[in-house]
Amino acid sequence: MGEKEKKAETIYITEEELGPPSQPGMPPVGMPATPTIRLCPGCQRQIGLDTVYCQFCGYGPLKATTSYEVKKKGTAALLAVIPALFGFFGVAHFYLERIGTGFLIMFAGWALAAASVLSWVLLGEWIWAVVLGFLYIVVFIWQVFDAVSIAEEHYRALETV
Repeated sequence: MGEKEKKAETIYITEEELGPPSQPGMPPVGMPATPTIRLCPGCQRQIGLDTVYCQFCGYGPLKATTSYEVKKKGTAALLAVIPALFGFFGVAHFYLERIGTGFLIMFAGWALAAASVLSWVLLGEWIWAVVLGFLYIVVFIWQVFDAVSIAEEHYRALETV
């Protein structure tokens, strides 16, 4: 057989031939760190991770097993509270991949803080400083609850995948 006539062969390697894992809990050396295949529950054949219906037996629909990062409520709450204590509102929204909302909340917090201080210092109007300070606290509390509710929605959405 000439080189042009050679057919591509599928080579199957057993775990014994592949060797032991490089570290405990890791796949054997030479295997990908993240699996790209899984077994069909219907026929037990190997199928891709993103397969919706088994191409061999038609079993499905299958849940996608692509890994998604879970956004946790506790982390979102901490990222909403701790940076906001230092004047950085909206950090949790960055974590939750709501970048535009995060910047909007951050600039709103800065604008309220600046307006509150300036109205008291420059204008001597303490009543406006109190009103704007109250709005600052309202934005602080709202952004915490909003971040936690977005994290909950994100988690519920991943449960259905």
